Amino acid sequence: MNSLERRAARGAAFMDREQPGWENHINLATLDIGDNKFCILGQCCGEYNEGIQRLCLAYRPQMQYGLGFIAGGKCYQYPELTEAWIREIIFRLVHKITPAKAIQKPKRSAVRRMQPTHS
Repeated sequence: MNSLERRAARGAAFMDREQPGWENHINLATLDIGDNKFCILGQCCGEYNEGIQRLCLAYRPQMQYGLGFIAGGKCYQYPELTEAWIREIIFRLVHKITPAKAIQKPKRSAVRRMQPTHS
C-alpha cells in the first residue's frame, strides 16, 4: 500500500466515524479530490469548505492532508489520490459488512427458562 492509499484509507475510516454510510453518497464518475464540489467532502457535505467546517478540520491542514482530503502542495498528485479514494470506496461497497445489530444471539426458548434447575 503506497502513501496515497494509506491516506485514503485513513480518511475513509475517519468518515466512517463521523458520517456513517458516506460511501453511498459518492458518485465515482465525478469524484475529483482536486475539485471543491466533487471531492469526498464536496459530495458528502455540499462543498469542501463546508465539509471541513462541519468535521472540525478547518484549522488543521496537516490532518486534512493526512486523511487524504487534499494533496498538499503537490497538485500533480490529485489524480492519483482520486484513484486511491475510488479503490477504497469500491472495496467498501463490494465488501459490505452486515451491521453488528443485524447479527443477534438466538433467544433462549421459554420452555427452557421455565424448567427448574437442579442443585
